[in-house]
Amino acid sequence: MANNAQNATGLHRRALLASLAAAAPAAALASVPALSASAAPLGPSDASPELRDAACALDEAHERLKAAKARFAADDLKMSDWRENNPEPLSKRGRKRWARKWREHQEAIAGESWRAQLDAERDFRAAQTAVAGVRPRDMRELALKACLSGVYDPVPLAGYLSGAGVIGFSVAFDLVGLMNPVVAS
Repeated sequence: MANNAQNATGLHRRALLASLAAAAPAAALASVPALSASAAPLGPSDASPELRDAACALDEAHERLKAAKARFAADDLKMSDWRENNPEPLSKRGRKRWARKWREHQEAIAGESWRAQLDAERDFRAAQTAVAGVRPRDMRELALKACLSGVYDPVPLAGYLSGAGVIGFSVAFDLVGLMNPVVAS
């Protein structure tokens, strides 16, 4: 049932986007400075030094986040093994003691790696925000920023901001700013 609802939502979104694209006036589409098919591939040489530095910092923060997640996952697996080897007792007093031991064991095994993961997520979010804060000079740089959004915005985080398209939101605002110079100033 839930899977059908997700499929219906996905189809609804695609239908909405298709109808919006079909309804866009030709004049608005003609005003967008398109990248020609013969243009050179997008790369770091197309970016300003600010965007290039922010993108490198974002990539480094992502690598640290992946390492922290892997470390916590390994520690969390140890906690699962401990729980299998130490089943929860049935008596109320026994469950209380078991819960206390579980908390102590969890703090000893996974506490540090969990805090390290949260710190890595905080650094990653700050790096995303730094990329979002860079104003693109032209459409090629905006395209690079959109690529960064596609790669780094979907990264799942344990914190409350997981799933927020920080860079994607800025790309949308930057597109409006590049298309309408009055808004940009």
